[in-house]
Amino acid sequence: AAFGAKTLLKKDARTASVQTVEPTKLLVVTREDYVGLMSSIEEARAREAAEFLCRHVLMVEVRSSSNRALDNLHPALRQRMARTSKAMTSHTLDRGMVLLTHDTDTSDTVHILRKGSWAFCYPNE
Repeated sequence: AAFGAKTLLKKDARTASVQTVEPTKLLVVTREDYVGLMSSIEEARAREAAEFLCRHVLMVEVRSSSNRALDNLHPALRQRMARTSKAMTSHTLDRGMVLLTHDTDTSDTVHILRKGSWAFCYPNE
């Protein structure tokens, strides 16, 4: 379990006290290190998303020794992919969850399957 992250990020007053009930070992992370770690994780997630978009949406082939599709894009397109990938969010759905429903207004999002499978279900006519 972790505690203190909300206070660490927002610099708000703590909303609860924490007291040990038995001998306890814990790790302590400074705000600077925590923010740096979260930034690193976010950057890695964005790079992974951009690489996914290049390979599976743009169908960019890997032709370099780096094994990265991003390296084969024009620099301006590479920057655009980086910005787009930072805006992407990842979602995990349990089996049987409905992602989209027919006869609803058009959406302003695109769903890209990353792992797993889905089925198109058509209403009875």
